[in-house]
Amino acid sequence: MAKKTIITAAVTGAWPKKENNPNVPMTPSEIADDVYACWKAGAAIAHLHMRDDNGNGTMDKNKFIETVNLIHERYPDCDIILNLTTSGDIYATDDYRVLSTSTPLPKGTKVTLRDYGQGDNVNKVYYYQVASDTDYDATDNSSGSTRYLYKLSKFIDMGGTTSKTAKYANNNSQYYHSGSNGGYALEKYDVSFNFIDSNINANKIAQETYLELRSSSGSKKYGNGQKNLKYNMYTDKANLTETVVTDNGTTSYTVFENLSIPFKFDASLLEQKVADGKTIMDTKYYDKKLGMAIEIVDEHGERIKAPELQNFKLTDKTDSTVYPAGADGVIRVPLSDNLAKLSNSYELAMTQSSVSAGQYIAKIYFFASDDGIHYGGEEVASQEIYITFINKLLGLAGIETADGSRIVNKETGLNLDGGDGLDLTVKVGSPTNDTNIRVELYKRNDTYTTAEDGTKTYNGISYTKVDLKDYLKSLDGTELKTPEQCTGQNLVTASGSKEYIVMEKKEHPTSTDNEYVENVEFKKLIKEGISTGEYKLVFKAYYNNTLIQEIRKSFIVE
Repeated sequence: MAKKTIITAAVTGAWPKKENNPNVPMTPSEIADDVYACWKAGAAIAHLHMRDDNGNGTMDKNKFIETVNLIHERYPDCDIILNLTTSGDIYATDDYRVLSTSTPLPKGTKVTLRDYGQGDNVNKVYYYQVASDTDYDATDNSSGSTRYLYKLSKFIDMGGTTSKTAKYANNNSQYYHSGSNGGYALEKYDVSFNFIDSNINANKIAQETYLELRSSSGSKKYGNGQKNLKYNMYTDKANLTETVVTDNGTTSYTVFENLSIPFKFDASLLEQKVADGKTIMDTKYYDKKLGMAIEIVDEHGERIKAPELQNFKLTDKTDSTVYPAGADGVIRVPLSDNLAKLSNSYELAMTQSSVSAGQYIAKIYFFASDDGIHYGGEEVASQEIYITFINKLLGLAGIETADGSRIVNKETGLNLDGGDGLDLTVKVGSPTNDTNIRVELYKRNDTYTTAEDGTKTYNGISYTKVDLKDYLKSLDGTELKTPEQCTGQNLVTASGSKEYIVMEKKEHPTSTDNEYVENVEFKKLIKEGISTGEYKLVFKAYYNNTLIQEIRKSFIVE
């Protein structure tokens, strides 16, 4: 009877890596394929070791499960006997490394671990963000005080974006090992904590943190032991605060040509958290300088740059120092070399040049940066002043009225030229689509007041606003309309005004030379029963609902 031979294949083994033999399978997929190849060649048993994502031996059960499932799924005809190792690799232990803290790390804390180990792990960087206030893996009370343990094995390789990203490996062969010749350790780490997004709900003073090696039972085998490495956490954070108040309390302005905005600027960056009688400061602002910056942005947040906005400058009203805008359109003002509370008065000036008509925002920033002049990703506080720009060249150039006869007969309603009532032409230079023209009527008050004894008192020249609709008939045969009656134009009448529309918002022909003039014939008939006297028409040019210009024309009813 011939002897039977049983062939066992250890396709991965306990220690070799691809640098030792490029044919060594490392991943579950590679191991599954090699097991099948060995079975086809006659092997009856496969002795399986597993490797982690870094190629080091591991007893991670999930690696074993994945490998076994792949063998059964890919090769259903394979009946090889699977022998799952119980020894791991020649260095494998149940030891694990933890970050040990004297208080639970608050939710949102970002931890960065730099591993200066030997071999393949030189300068490897891992990270972890604490998911909750109870996100620790275990606690330890053996030292008389509670320690909160965070396993390094859940730290993710920096740059990874998925759950399959390589993580820290506890059993790296270059680290602590037990053996017949005793243990050795070749370990060096840097750990940093970022609490900027942490949910800190109570002050924590003089907290301690350690890196420790723990056994499978959770007992500490060794740690860094440097109890002087302490840190504090505070519920309060350093905050930038800023208040801008204009001298007249206005937050909206209109620029036709020139604009000046005086304002008072109050700001502070104060950090005075006292613990054990000591004042501390937020390291985020340590050695930073404070500055102010001003820019004009459009409705899309795009900055207006020179030379579109001319003479854009800030004047310190205390010492008359002038800060002009740079080529990028930003006014920069250094304020203080350290934490401070600041208050000063300024005047912001600008001249309209070629900025497109529309709504803009003057943003006034208060920030902390290395030089107190430039700012980028630094935290800023800001205030806003709203400005409507009316482009003098591309918008309204003004109103002109071509005079017809302005003396009207009360009885006939005809003027001295024989025309019907008032006959004027309103000229609007280069109007925009948002231009609208309105008119109001004023009646001159009596120049003299006669007393009972016949003496007269001079009252000066004054007018009283009256309702034009009570004195005049239609405009060119069209019923008089208030701004609100212009459907879909969102026009409104200011409180106390008695305005009527001469020209609505509409599309205008384009002009390449900026000299286009829109003419509007203003012909109004005098109503019957109008009293004699002098009257004044006030023509008003508006950009949407912003008053730009007024032109006054008088007429006499005799």
